[in-house]
Amino acid sequence: MRALALAVTLALAALPLAAQPYDDRIVEACLAAHWGGQNDRESCIGIAARVCMPVGEGGADAAVACHEAENAQWAAMLDETLAALRAQLAEAGAVAEDGGDPAPVQALDRAQAAWQGFRDATCELDALRWPDPDIGRAARAECLMRLTARQVFELQSRLDGAM
Repeated sequence: MRALALAVTLALAALPLAAQPYDDRIVEACLAAHWGGQNDRESCIGIAARVCMPVGEGGADAAVACHEAENAQWAAMLDETLAALRAQLAEAGAVAEDGGDPAPVQALDRAQAAWQGFRDATCELDALRWPDPDIGRAARAECLMRLTARQVFELQSRLDGAM
């Protein structure tokens, strides 16, 4: 009987793990648990995508879909953070000068546009490193997710007063 149980356990262990549908609560819970510092938050990047991806099945298409889903979550956080930072900079400029100084907000917008160009070019380079275009697509999707998440952390630290 023990031999049968062991055989069944080994057979089940050899089966690929089923993918879970993408769940944005995974990133939210991770961030809530690791909000103490930049390095702690870094561990949250890709956590939901990894849960979403099946082991041993789905290949590049599954990896791309899961990374794109998590990237969409980080992109929404980036948009929220940018809006809050723009408002903070505009308010600080209005307090500093009667008419307000649009220069800090304009500088933020220029920096963000430059960052987007950097991110896109960097991730394209990551994709081109792979001779297999499917792996390249997966690498690009992972890179976009990772760099977008890091930009969220950078702008949040500025929003929190480190600017």
